[in-house]
Amino acid sequence: MEIFLTILRVTGIVLLCILAFVILLLLLLVFWPYPYRADVKKDESLKGRVRLRWLVFFLIADLLYEGDMNLRIRILGIPVYDKKRKAEKAAQKEEKRRKKEEAEAAKKKKPKKDEEKPSGEDKPEELKEKASSADTEKPSGDKPSEDKPRKEKAPGEKKEEPERKESLFERAEKAFEKILDFLEELPDKLDEGTDKLVEKLEGAFEKLEFYIHLLESSGTAWVIEYVKKRVIGILKSIRPTRLDAAISVKNEDPATVAKVYEYYALSLPLWLALKGNVTVEAEQDQSELRGEVHLKGRILLFQLLWHAGLLLLNKKVKTFLKLLKNGKQEEEKDG
Repeated sequence: MEIFLTILRVTGIVLLCILAFVILLLLLLVFWPYPYRADVKKDESLKGRVRLRWLVFFLIADLLYEGDMNLRIRILGIPVYDKKRKAEKAAQKEEKRRKKEEAEAAKKKKPKKDEEKPSGEDKPEELKEKASSADTEKPSGDKPSEDKPRKEKAPGEKKEEPERKESLFERAEKAFEKILDFLEELPDKLDEGTDKLVEKLEGAFEKLEFYIHLLESSGTAWVIEYVKKRVIGILKSIRPTRLDAAISVKNEDPATVAKVYEYYALSLPLWLALKGNVTVEAEQDQSELRGEVHLKGRILLFQLLWHAGLLLLNKKVKTFLKLLKNGKQEEEKDG
């Protein structure tokens, strides 16, 4: 009995350790921040890299761009996924399979070629028979005439008469008839088109009236404010903490150069809110864009999931989205 209880105690301890490890891992996944870094460089070509880390160096994911996209994932420094290498291995396997199929097809065709006799290995008796048969088959006289027999017309058959061209008067008469037909059908077509236009305008005005009423309601104001609050929370959970950039823009149009400085001045408060240094240079020259951008930040997964979940599960937001989608009001449910 004591042995049985000891086994149960050890099993329970092991299970509790596994459960505690799973809970700890889930808590780390949710509450541990995910630092990220993005580096983009543009000269003759565009190059970029985005790196995401978790639990210091436990998990590292790199998204690379150098003409094509590549994703690499490492756990404790050990590569576990490489999109480019995976595609190369798949291509190598396909090439080996294709070569194997070609070799098998060549082996199957080889015996057939061996069975066929070459043209120069005919026996002498067969050669003599072929020569004698060729001599007997030679034409003795002139070549037969290759002229096709002419078709003789029957005595009662009439000659085909060429199609008679319409006169100018007949063409004008047909055109006049078409104009008369169009004028007869015109009132009906106008009535039909007017009715369709009136129906469309009435539908458009009804929809416009519905959306104006929807936007002016107090519930819509609350939904807009709630969505704004949650979206700001989501953006804060992924916002960068530092931005360094040096961009050089050249363009032949002086108006474009002025617009570059204008946009830079308008976005200056955003750059000042982040740590780092952002410089933009623009000059009138042959069109060219060069620069480097370095971005650092972190993702707070718990905060992101919290705000996204509250936004997606809110009943008033769901009702508002349904109203926008369907274009008709639904009766409000109490409670």
